[in-house]
Amino acid sequence: MPVTITNGLDNVGSAVGRVIQPYLVDVAFTSSALFSYLDSHNKLMECDPNFDLTWAVMVDKANGGMYSGLGRFANSEKQLFRPATVTWKQAYSEVVVTRIDALRARGPASSFTLSEALKQAAKMKIVDIMGEQIFSDGTGVNMDGSAVAIDDGTFYPTYATIPRASVDGWQSFVDVTGGSFNFAAMTHGQTRARRGNDSPDLAITTPTIWETAANRISTQQIFDKNSGNNEIAELGYRVISNLGCNLVDDAKCPAGQMNGYNTEYMQFCIMQDGAWNWTGWDRIPGTDGYAAQFLLIGNFEFLAPWAFFSLYNLT
Repeated sequence: MPVTITNGLDNVGSAVGRVIQPYLVDVAFTSSALFSYLDSHNKLMECDPNFDLTWAVMVDKANGGMYSGLGRFANSEKQLFRPATVTWKQAYSEVVVTRIDALRARGPASSFTLSEALKQAAKMKIVDIMGEQIFSDGTGVNMDGSAVAIDDGTFYPTYATIPRASVDGWQSFVDVTGGSFNFAAMTHGQTRARRGNDSPDLAITTPTIWETAANRISTQQIFDKNSGNNEIAELGYRVISNLGCNLVDDAKCPAGQMNGYNTEYMQFCIMQDGAWNWTGWDRIPGTDGYAAQFLLIGNFEFLAPWAFFSLYNLT
């Protein structure tokens, strides 16, 4: 019986389910310091597909105060919470094979070679997508990333359907002064994003600014995976520690910018069965080829914008 195109494509599809798709999920969420840190702190959440991504935001304090004896409590009605909502966003990485590729993928060796090539191609695109979406602004099909979430209302007056001016704490600290990087500016950002003992634990900047920072401190503040005693460094990233906030570099970070994150107040939500799932092969109309996609459905939730900061125009 001759080997058909379907046989070859099925060989690759079998490898996808066993090896490639789990590998791509792992790569997607370990390809940057932010995703790696969220993953290690159980902040990658599988969420119900029947609902948009909604959380309760406190808009007023509860009634309370001092009283004496049988004095009456002040129990006036007030709205304490309102919903914040972001919508599901979708991403894809597409792989394409020709008829010749499919016919060749009939034995173990040729099937492995094609599967490995498709895996690497999909990996490179997924790493790009996930890195870019960290800093996206939620417009159009983009995720509601750092640009729209970490703002004081200057650039984005509304986040997650809530006007920033209407809720105390719905504004992040933003400094557009810029200039040559100095740790005083970073420390000020950390202070402004602090409440009690809650303060940013991760900051992300460009490789250029990170190197400038590294040249201005002692080596005792710099950690890598061989240093020990630093959680993010042990995940494989080079780190500068500044008052408990770990500064890392990311090539996808916009030029001249530094973002500070309190990861306790954010998470990345993934729709159930929506973590880079494989669609299977379809014939490309009008061509002698086949295409399949890996699909992600998810979005960020920045639960309390006050816990984040952003510095712009740094050199």
